[in-house]
Amino acid sequence: LKLLDIYVEFCRFSDAAAVCSESGKESLLDYAKQIAASFLEGDSRTIPECVSSAALGGTEQLRAVKLALKDEDIFFTEETNAFESLRSSLGSFLSSQEAYLSFLISDSCARMRAYLRDCTHPFMAIRPGHFLKQVSADDAMSHNYLLCAIFHLLCMKETDDCQEEVNFVKNDAMLLSSGDRNTGATSILSCSLFIQRNLQPSCKAVTDMLIEDGMTGGQSNSDVFLQHLKSFEDFWSIYLVPAGGSLSTLSLSGRARSALDGVRRQLVTAVDSARPTDEKHATIELAKVLSSVDTVSAISALRDALAIEYALELYPNFKRHIFHEWCCQESSCTDAIHPVIGSLRTRSFSQIPSGWSNRLLRNTDLPKGISIHRHGPRSQCLDEIESVSGSRASHVGDVAVVFGAIDDTLRRFSSIALKSGSAPGLLPEFIPPVFEQYASVPPFHERPFQGILRDSRNGRISDDGWEVSLSNVAFPSPTSSGEFAYCVSLVLRKTDLRQVSECDTASSIVHELNVISDKDVKEKLDPAAFQSPLETCESGGKVMNVTEDLTKLNFDLSSKQKCSQMNVIGLALISSENATIGMRTALSLLYDDFCTQKDRKICTGLVEFLGIFSREVEDHALRSLLLPYLSFAESKWIDRPISEQHATYLKTAGGHLLHSLPPVPLALAFLVLLLEQKVIFASSRRSVLTSASIALIELLSPLKWTHLHVPLVPITMMEELLHCPTPFALGVATDDRESASILSSIPADVTLVDLDVGRVLLASEFCLETESTTSDMRLLRSQILYLAEYLGGNFGAAINCSSWSSDSPMQASSEDTGLQLSGDFGSVSNICEEFISEILLGIPSCCLWMEEKRPSDESFNDSVIIFDEDRYFSIKSHRAEGSAPLFASKENMHKERHFALNIEYFDLILETFLRTQCLSTFISKERQDLMLFH
Repeated sequence: LKLLDIYVEFCRFSDAAAVCSESGKESLLDYAKQIAASFLEGDSRTIPECVSSAALGGTEQLRAVKLALKDEDIFFTEETNAFESLRSSLGSFLSSQEAYLSFLISDSCARMRAYLRDCTHPFMAIRPGHFLKQVSADDAMSHNYLLCAIFHLLCMKETDDCQEEVNFVKNDAMLLSSGDRNTGATSILSCSLFIQRNLQPSCKAVTDMLIEDGMTGGQSNSDVFLQHLKSFEDFWSIYLVPAGGSLSTLSLSGRARSALDGVRRQLVTAVDSARPTDEKHATIELAKVLSSVDTVSAISALRDALAIEYALELYPNFKRHIFHEWCCQESSCTDAIHPVIGSLRTRSFSQIPSGWSNRLLRNTDLPKGISIHRHGPRSQCLDEIESVSGSRASHVGDVAVVFGAIDDTLRRFSSIALKSGSAPGLLPEFIPPVFEQYASVPPFHERPFQGILRDSRNGRISDDGWEVSLSNVAFPSPTSSGEFAYCVSLVLRKTDLRQVSECDTASSIVHELNVISDKDVKEKLDPAAFQSPLETCESGGKVMNVTEDLTKLNFDLSSKQKCSQMNVIGLALISSENATIGMRTALSLLYDDFCTQKDRKICTGLVEFLGIFSREVEDHALRSLLLPYLSFAESKWIDRPISEQHATYLKTAGGHLLHSLPPVPLALAFLVLLLEQKVIFASSRRSVLTSASIALIELLSPLKWTHLHVPLVPITMMEELLHCPTPFALGVATDDRESASILSSIPADVTLVDLDVGRVLLASEFCLETESTTSDMRLLRSQILYLAEYLGGNFGAAINCSSWSSDSPMQASSEDTGLQLSGDFGSVSNICEEFISEILLGIPSCCLWMEEKRPSDESFNDSVIIFDEDRYFSIKSHRAEGSAPLFASKENMHKERHFALNIEYFDLILETFLRTQCLSTFISKERQDLMLFH
């Protein structure tokens, strides 16, 4: 047993020497002297001299090793060390011992291994030097073995000296989900590799550039300098920061702890010493001190110390761990004759077959606090998509639809593409059959206060008795090009509230089309003012100027066949992009042009005009008639990207949201969506209903709502969608009588956002993927209400500072109350962005990119992202207490912690957030170079 002990020590030392750089050999030599003192020298030696002489190659070889211990250059050679000769001799001696060999081939040994490993696969030892120093992108075998080692560290338990035997069983058997996990263990390898792969090459690159330009730091190298500082900032925040760094949670040896403290002191001292005369030279000065000899020496010492720590303390445990056994089981093996005893055969490790990582994850019950995410492509923003695709959809819509009802049944009269050729966008055949249910509006003439509806500020009932609605609608996109199709719908509904004679309405009707040339149109064109295509006839009625000969349509107009039976008529513009502003401008212009007569609104002419399309006319007639209105509306946006119109719409939608919900209910609705609960938005104002849900979900940025979102649910689909088992955000229009009965009996796990009353009725039960008790759900509900109160206070101060900060001593005068809104949607959006940024802070440092490598002749590639939830909670705890970044002023440090959440009060909120699909999507699209390991 003593000989086996010293053989193991020699093996551990060889592993440590293989991963140590030249600068770390001095400290490793001290460890070699400790081994020699324990086993080979003096009174403390554990092996008798006669035995050690026979087993270790004789007296001369022992004497040569003892002499080599006095000189580092003699003890360490390029490929080996002085202990290797002793290890080789001892291995040969042990292999020739009959008792030892008998045990290795005995049934007892086989049963013991089968009991411990649950299999009898051959054991193969791969030295750490193979996957720490020599690993590269092209070295698939080394990389895959490194991933196995990372998996082991990820699941490693905290050490417990009082229960060493129990911990051995936990590490060796498949009891991975029990016990307390050491959340920082992976950083021993990942930090060592980060220094080796990132910091050391970056320091060398910066030093070479400084030497080339005479240590002045030319501006042409500013990108390299900035990246250098970014690498050190990541190095500090992920690994080194005393409160929250992954290395701070580990129980390191004295050697590693000293190196860690040395790096911390060096970086803090270096940053403090860099005091540039102006901000322009700050980057250069910091780059200089962070690539200095002292800095490079400090990080190199830490790299060596961590590599040695792993080789001596952790790798021996890995070789007895179940992950190592699986690695041996998966690997391809090659038989070889033992160099000493020809009758024995050994196995050499060659390659792990494709798909091993997926098989490992399927067969492993990972510890609690670890979640798995699949990598997904990063999404493009709207501007990036436009730049790639070139031509975009029209700024005033892709399709125009005319619909109506003679009795009570809505039907589609006509639909036409507004852009000809192969331009991208929606086509008429893509518009779903249920579209009219989205676009139509129920009657509202039975509401009280009819005078207000007739008022010029509302204009909801015309003088000739037509109800008028111009509504913004968004419905699920019928194609895969986007999340929504956007629509603006002009709907007129007949009532018996006529206040003018038929003689008055007759003058608004178009009786004839007048064909004019494009040249005449261009001569009359005034970009600053709209030129109406309508002209009044001396005989009464109107004539419309067009640029195409529409014979069928002109005949129907001149025949003066009235659409007297038409109860509802509507015109809708639809776009695959958010061109709501342009579409609304065009329809508003058309309505005003057709229906305004002095100080009255007469809609009969527009109704008759649209009603013509219920009969057979030219296919392109609708596009030709709408052209003047579309062209003028588009002229304001034609030279600007569609994203600007989208941003303008969001600003308007945000204003609707702020005027509909007070600050605290707004914060409550925001948090409920952030935690991916079931939410119903209710309002009688359809445009506000659409705007509010889109604006509120926009506040989640950069997170994405990935669940069902229908801004306006047709009444026929409401009952079914309301009982959807997954999270949703649904808009329900309360101007429909049937919706009232449905809203009165919504499920207990649905939150109601009433945009008309300005309140949020929080669900009594929450939908949680975890096995939560009723008391947990109640506590979560309390935490959400508590957080909404304070987050809403921030919203209120941004929207109306004088009202929400009235108790502040900074409000000196009570005379200027300033009750008008002083902030806008952008102010609230900035607060939400800061809040979500704080929640997401530290996410990359909790992620490990596990990408299986294949040999060069295989193209298959697969990757998963392991997320360490325990480390995330540790970071949040330290953030609440306060942790200093490497480069930051005191003012910025205070600002960055403004929304830090204390896990003592908001632990269930954070736990629920970690289970959301939006976070999983965010993690799956995160950059791998920002992760703890990649």
